[in-house]
Amino acid sequence: MKVLAENYKGIEFIRITKLPEEQRKQIVQAIPSDHIIKILRESELLTDCVQFKHYEAWFNQNFKKEATPDQTTVSASSESIKIRQR
Repeated sequence: MKVLAENYKGIEFIRITKLPEEQRKQIVQAIPSDHIIKILRESELLTDCVQFKHYEAWFNQNFKKEATPDQTTVSASSESIKIRQR
C-alpha cells in the first residue's frame, strides 16, 4: 500500500520510519543515499525523509507489478482449467 505524502513548506516527502515494515526494509537497500534528505520542521530534525516523487517512482517499480496479475499465470491457469474439463 502506497503511503500518503507529508508536506512541509511545499516539500512533499515520506518518512522511512513511517512506512510499512516490508517497504521500510526494501527501500533502505534500494534507494540511493543521496535521496534520503533531512528536513528541519520547527525545532525537530527529520533525518529519514525521501521526496515523495522518489518514493512513488520506487513504489511503482517494486510494488505496483505485484497488484497486476501476470498474463502468463492467468493463461496457464485457464489452460489448466480447460484440460481438466475435457
